[in-house]
Amino acid sequence: MGDRAEPDISQESSGSTKVEVTQVAETRSTSEMSVPMLEVHAPHEALHTWKGFFIHIATIVVGLLIAVGLERGVEYIHNRHQLSDARAELAQEIEENAVIVAKNREALGKFKEQLEANMSMLLAAQGSSAPAALNLPYQWLVAFHWPPNGAWQVLRQNGALALMSHRALADYTYFYDGVTAFQEAAKALAIQVDVAGAIARRAPGGVLGAGGIQELIAATSECQGRLAYLIKVLTIEEAGLRNLRSASNH
Repeated sequence: MGDRAEPDISQESSGSTKVEVTQVAETRSTSEMSVPMLEVHAPHEALHTWKGFFIHIATIVVGLLIAVGLERGVEYIHNRHQLSDARAELAQEIEENAVIVAKNREALGKFKEQLEANMSMLLAAQGSSAPAALNLPYQWLVAFHWPPNGAWQVLRQNGALALMSHRALADYTYFYDGVTAFQEAAKALAIQVDVAGAIARRAPGGVLGAGGIQELIAATSECQGRLAYLIKVLTIEEAGLRNLRSASNH
């Protein structure tokens, strides 16, 4: 009986194992069927439809327009401040020039009288056979004032003048061209005055012979011609000042 009992246990164990395996399989199958499955569906629209594409492009364009608008706004405000500062600097320099132009008009008038007096004395001495002790003065720079244009030069270099209207820029250019011409003409006159002064001081005690008198007459005449040109250029400066002041009042 012992021999028959063993096969029974084995069969029973084998049957039990089969039942357990079957139950486990059924349990797994049941659990797998009871868990809801993720269902992945293709989208109703493609990820890059024309509508989405245009929306994307429109978003980029709007963003760029906003960025450009902000940049232009900042640039506009900066340019307005720069233009305001430029006008203030030029206005101050123009007022300084207005004072200097008046002083130079007076100084050039006095120097013209001095040259005329020197020429009269030289012509009188030319008709005399005896050497003349003249001691003629040739010093005009003592009362002369150099017109400033530093602000104008700086604004030309940093580009601030490009922000002005054409009319305003034309008025400033006209005036400062006159300032530049005046400076150049003043330098040329100063050189000639130095030449005439050197001739006048060449002889001991200022006593000039016939040749020295003739030479000094020529040098004084040259001074008078350059002075006449300088006075004309000063008139251009005065006209430029009137234009600027008239424009600022409107």
